[in-house]
Amino acid sequence: MNSLVKSYKQFQELLFEYVNLTKVILIIIYVVGYFGFILFPKNFISLTPFMLILNFLLIVLYQSHRISSFVRLCFIVFLFGFIIEVLGVSTGKIFGYYHYGNGLGLKLKAVPIIIGINWLILTYCSAQIANKAVREDYYFLRSIVGAFLMVLVDIFIEMVAARLDYWHWDGGIIPLQNYIAWLIISFFFNLIYQTINFKTQNKIASTVFVLQLLFFFALSYKSSIEKINKKSTSHINFNIKKSKK
Repeated sequence: MNSLVKSYKQFQELLFEYVNLTKVILIIIYVVGYFGFILFPKNFISLTPFMLILNFLLIVLYQSHRISSFVRLCFIVFLFGFIIEVLGVSTGKIFGYYHYGNGLGLKLKAVPIIIGINWLILTYCSAQIANKAVREDYYFLRSIVGAFLMVLVDIFIEMVAARLDYWHWDGGIIPLQNYIAWLIISFFFNLIYQTINFKTQNKIASTVFVLQLLFFFALSYKSSIEKINKKSTSHINFNIKKSKK
């Protein structure tokens, strides 16, 4: 057992030494994923759960201290994140009325199991960034900053979620209730993080968060441009038909 722990620590030290290489590889994966989503959407959308798992594994590997606290955080956020989603889907009282598609993989109680991992990744990474931006004794403000960062990511994901078959809103309209719920839940998850109180910075967490943000921003921007072009084309065609009459 001791030899196994020693080997793991040696592996971690090697990872820390080549952290910049890890970041470059992760950036390449996200860039390839972006173009894959555009050119081969059916093939790449199905890879979303595996990408989330990869992000989580990297976070785990670069978490060097307070392992017991980290495990406790993972358990709490994953469990409650998943339960909240189950209640949200079944009642419509939390986020609004929506249902999950097939883009996020295997489901339990109509909710993708991977969604708990997504809540965990966003909570952990946003809290890490908030810790860099806000003084240590202002844990309440850190929680607020982390919550707004999570909502920012959700805004861009929401813009393409239906297209990627992640989830679909009844009537195709994203309710304001969704963002309010996200802000409140994200705040409490960040507050849990601050209460558990990690003393060290994860060397990969900020990169994971920024890449997720940029990835969905790029997808949502492209989707918005396509919608504008489509409306412009429809308007032009309508005017042409009208002039012919």
